[in-house]
Amino acid sequence: METVMDVPTGRVAKLLAILSVAGFWVLPWSPLVAIAAVSMTRRAAGWARRVAVAGAVLTIAWTLTLGCFFYVRLFVHLMTTPGL
Repeated sequence: METVMDVPTGRVAKLLAILSVAGFWVLPWSPLVAIAAVSMTRRAAGWARRVAVAGAVLTIAWTLTLGCFFYVRLFVHLMTTPGL
């Protein structure tokens, strides 16, 4: 079983962690950045790991919010419009 250690995290992993939080709303690329940030900080236990996980959670929440919005605005509107 792997244990979380206080290993030094590289600059790229820290940058990706920050970018995953700052750009969670940019949907085409934000899931890729969040996945890379979480995987690069897998064995870390510092702020970079917490920020990377927060970015992944924000990306998931934003994707679900947009999906619900499009469902309500598009499908429900089309189903309730007479004559379509």
